[in-house]
Amino acid sequence: MQATPATMPNGSLFEAHNLWRYIMLTIIWSLTPLAIVVTSHAFTPLWAFDLRFLLSAPIAHMVLRLMGERLPLHGKALASYAAGALGVFIAMLLCYLAARDLPSGIIAMFYGLGPVITGIIGVVLYRTQLAALQWLGLCVAIVGLGLAMGVGVQGLHYPLWACLYMVGSVLLYVTSVWVVRHIQAGLSPIAQTTGTLWISFIGCLLLLPWLWPSMPSNWPSWHAWAIIAGLIGLSSIVGFMCFFYLNLSISPVSLAMITVITPIMAMLIGAAAYGEQLSSHGVLGVCAVVGGIAIYAVGQRPTHS
Repeated sequence: MQATPATMPNGSLFEAHNLWRYIMLTIIWSLTPLAIVVTSHAFTPLWAFDLRFLLSAPIAHMVLRLMGERLPLHGKALASYAAGALGVFIAMLLCYLAARDLPSGIIAMFYGLGPVITGIIGVVLYRTQLAALQWLGLCVAIVGLGLAMGVGVQGLHYPLWACLYMVGSVLLYVTSVWVVRHIQAGLSPIAQTTGTLWISFIGCLLLLPWLWPSMPSNWPSWHAWAIIAGLIGLSSIVGFMCFFYLNLSISPVSLAMITVITPIMAMLIGAAAYGEQLSSHGVLGVCAVVGGIAIYAVGQRPTHS
């Protein structure tokens, strides 16, 4: 069955109100993997995760009220919040668990798998069509991601369990995108963000009994707290608002292409700011990713029959 306009928005990425949010989200998501890695080393991974989301929900609710809105609690809204939490709470939980053993660039690289999975879901469930150049671009980008991780060059040098956590995280993120879009609850971006963060807040409370015995005896420096504050303000509120807005405004594959752009920026930021190593095959992989993005962009141009 063909997707209806209600479930498949056709807004242009290059409209001003979409483009500036797209650029902002790309920057935020490029910085987020390094922030997750730093805080996971400063705290324990689960405490870093729990603190972030326990603090995010009340702050987001204050922003919601300052914007003159109330949090809708009807059935569709609650379903949309729960769907959003798949890609926020559960997916990010897996990401934090993997962050102790993966550099920020590799975390971002795993999320680069998003466009391919999103495109396949669109083809299978909604019978959307991708141009041949789009498929080629996505394949080239994925080859680049593999090179950057050392696949076929030096072997996989990262723990298998951490890689599997990231695969699960990406799958949940992609699933969340499609389910929120399908529910069509008619929520504003700040309402969707706030509701999703409250669901995540409840999940974090449920984790506390298991986390309490491992509470850090010596809390880290103000630098780690500053990064937590940045994650709350940018990633957990501004970033999610941009994400949920774009999720209902542009095509899923266009939105997922952010996760191909961000690995390049994340690797460079990690190398410059945190001393993460950028190998020769990593550079080659980044170049392949850039080439894949360029090919995809050419293939995305509208055609006329």
